[in-house]
Amino acid sequence: VASKLSISHGEVRKLALMAQETEGGMKRGFTLFAQACGIHLINISEVVISVTIDAGTIRNKGPTLNLSSGRYGQEDVIIIGELLKQNPSLTAVDLSNNDLTKRGSDLRGMEVLAEWLQ
Repeated sequence: VASKLSISHGEVRKLALMAQETEGGMKRGFTLFAQACGIHLINISEVVISVTIDAGTIRNKGPTLNLSSGRYGQEDVIIIGELLKQNPSLTAVDLSNNDLTKRGSDLRGMEVLAEWLQ
């Protein structure tokens, strides 16, 4: 069974351009991929988009999680947000020092994190 999933930036762009109709409008392909990582690919312990994301720790650690490394970007936080949804024991996550919105130009990562907070 595979434990690591790596995706090149070119493939991430292709996923981001894919879309699927939903009741509330359009969901981008990358977000759908991230949901699959969070829900269905539970044996994957590492996901690599631009940096390695420790999926196992995000799914299982609690009650706090420090991800303030400054390494994570907008695509990474979408994956992280979906993984966070699978960890009900978390009460606090530190994502400071990361560029989670591509310098304010793309808020999809924040939308996924907001869903986790609900």
